[in-house]
Amino acid sequence: MLKFNISKVIFFSVILCIICIFTASVSVNNLNASGNLKSVKKGGDDDKPAEEVFKNIQVLKGIPSGQLKNVMQFMRASLNVNCGFCHVHNDVDHTWDFASDSVEEKNVARKMIDMVKSINTAHFEGNTSVTCFTCHNGSEHPMRTPTLPQHMAEKETIEHPEKLPEVSLLFSNYEKAVNNNKPEELKTKYSKGTVTGMDGKAYPVEIYQQAPNKYLSIVTTPEGKSYKGFDGTTGWMKNNSGVKELSGFGLQQVKDFADFYGDMNLAQKYTDTRFIGTDTANGSNCYVLRCIVDDKVSVRLYFDIQSGMLSRKNVYTKSILGNIPERTDYLNYSGSDLKYPSVMNFYYLDPWSESQRNLTEVKYNVPLDGIDFTMPAK
Repeated sequence: MLKFNISKVIFFSVILCIICIFTASVSVNNLNASGNLKSVKKGGDDDKPAEEVFKNIQVLKGIPSGQLKNVMQFMRASLNVNCGFCHVHNDVDHTWDFASDSVEEKNVARKMIDMVKSINTAHFEGNTSVTCFTCHNGSEHPMRTPTLPQHMAEKETIEHPEKLPEVSLLFSNYEKAVNNNKPEELKTKYSKGTVTGMDGKAYPVEIYQQAPNKYLSIVTTPEGKSYKGFDGTTGWMKNNSGVKELSGFGLQQVKDFADFYGDMNLAQKYTDTRFIGTDTANGSNCYVLRCIVDDKVSVRLYFDIQSGMLSRKNVYTKSILGNIPERTDYLNYSGSDLKYPSVMNFYYLDPWSESQRNLTEVKYNVPLDGIDFTMPAK
């Protein structure tokens, strides 16, 4: 955890909220398809400056438009509010006027973003050491006064294992369990089970994957089948509303799902690694590794000390306002020859993107006859 010089951190009791940067003509679907810092589609709208794609950009000029969803969700989560806290919503036809400045909280937020940027520039060498969450900590109004009654803080005790294993040994033992140290021999994968969204409803799902990065999931709901795919270049979804090409966060999410060897070949994927200690994840004691992917993305891997299996993966992506977190929990490893987590929980700043995947069947190197990963015609 970062430790700050408290004399440098200025706490302001103001309302920080979501900035109005979306045009009135942008649909809710387009808002939900905006993305994070990871570059996901060169030459598309994701890489264009936000002010060229959306209207009324005032304090976030120059950031890629594909970052906007997670930047918005970062502010929403920091205050624990919803979009209507700053944006105008029509309750009759359920449309949004994102370009409107009629909500005063939005105008205050612009000033607060400039304030935070100034603090970080003047005191923290431009790093995002102070963020919306630093002061608000999940509350609409920051706390300015300690609560009463006060209690003496308990002395913190930290247990350190006498000897930490080599990083290469952690990777090797895990990879032997999930791919027999021969990931190149695995070419296709079929998974079957259920997927549960934020609403708590579970629906049947079938997932087809082809190495290195093709993916197709088919979820069956009472309204019909919903498809989401990635053909190695283009991400897409299809449901009763039609066919839509994915962008931003939606595209990056399906690319992560499509990475066939992503959680199989960790030693190749993460080369800049170091131990940062031990912690708990999913009720188990874990070794924790920090992995630097590039200057924007870092990852923390949690390996169960007893089983050696990967228990959790946290991904942190830098944004103009702070690190955007993502988390995947791996539970209930199954399989005889090749182990796989039969339960996976996916967590994001946008709670409606969260899901749980429960797998009842997983097969490798099966024929995928008739499976087409390309986007259907619109």
